[in-house]
Amino acid sequence: MPSPTGITSVAPVARRVWNGSEACSRKGLASHFFYSTMSKTYISAADAAKLLPRGKKVHTFFRVFGWMGATVERSTMLAAFEKATQIEVSPDAACFGHQLTVELDGMRTYIDTNQMALRKLVPRAVAA
Repeated sequence: MPSPTGITSVAPVARRVWNGSEACSRKGLASHFFYSTMSKTYISAADAAKLLPRGKKVHTFFRVFGWMGATVERSTMLAAFEKATQIEVSPDAACFGHQLTVELDGMRTYIDTNQMALRKLVPRAVAA
């Protein structure tokens, strides 16, 4: 009997997860597949500020037809965190080290994340 989701094996799920990010699949980060199936993790603006890498500028990117990157001022990111209705720790761009996700200028934006701080704050978000 087929499942209600139409998934009959693990392989179709894995293809669906990795189709959006060819670079991730080339690195062979299968552990991110497991985290992708978990529920979403949201954090406060104060916690998000702790997860930013050191420095005056922070690398971000968003996805249109491909990944589009930009470097923004740290103060811009802190202001965006304060204004955001939700800040997510997302596995979508984890293979690039950009787990923080917030909406900036109407686009879901992935933000460079300090991996050591992330391990301490949200241990399940970092693949082994």
